[in-house]
Amino acid sequence: MSRLVFTLIGAAVGFGLFVGLVLVPALYYGGFAALLLDGSLADAPLRAASGLRVLAASGSLGGAFGAGCLCTLAGAAAGAAASLAFNMKPLRPTNQDPRV
Repeated sequence: MSRLVFTLIGAAVGFGLFVGLVLVPALYYGGFAALLLDGSLADAPLRAASGLRVLAASGSLGGAFGAGCLCTLAGAAAGAAASLAFNMKPLRPTNQDPRV
């Protein structure tokens, strides 16, 4: 197997861990942070206005997106490190012309 395969496997494992373990807390804390931001922008306690609901939902989605990116990149980095630890060969030999 090549380094690319280990990197892709690591990214898939990182994304799987994100979906299994991190997705719900990311939505919760992202929404909570958005509500705290809403409370500081508007007067707390907040009314149930549609604009504030949209801002809270966007905070939840932003938290989930950020955590998903972080978990996937960490998994890819771990896979690349594992390929280096096992001394896997690169996809293209190093003495070959890179323009080919």
